[in-house]
Amino acid sequence: MSNVLSRTVVLAAALANVVVLELQVRADDKPPAQESRLEQFRGRSSTTREMREGEKVRHSQLVLEFRGGELTFYTEEGGKKGNQFTLKVIGVEQGKDVPYLVLGHGESKYVVYYDFQSERMILVGRLLNRPFEGFSLSGEYKRVEEPK
Repeated sequence: MSNVLSRTVVLAAALANVVVLELQVRADDKPPAQESRLEQFRGRSSTTREMREGEKVRHSQLVLEFRGGELTFYTEEGGKKGNQFTLKVIGVEQGKDVPYLVLGHGESKYVVYYDFQSERMILVGRLLNRPFEGFSLSGEYKRVEEPK
């Protein structure tokens, strides 16, 4: 009887360790591999945007700031900051052919494909619903500030 009891105690201890480990993994926002992939985005990057209004061409900057698990972006024109939005970085994934970011806002999720070429970050993707209706993050971004 003591042999069965000792096996039960060992099994219960093992199950308790599994539960504790699972809770620790759930408590972390992102697994370590995810954090290391996110590290390459950290900091501030920008790209130039042109908007044509008849004969007049307006130039602005689209600025992206990756901090923690969030992406904040805003436009800047003539030194004045425009609307600013923040999305949660849900994942940094490796697709079949191209890696991509999964961004979220409320119940909405967005996929933005990326590549790094030398000092440039290339993004391809749109934010399709409000408040970001049809807003494109696509472009070639240059690092404005070193990652923190």
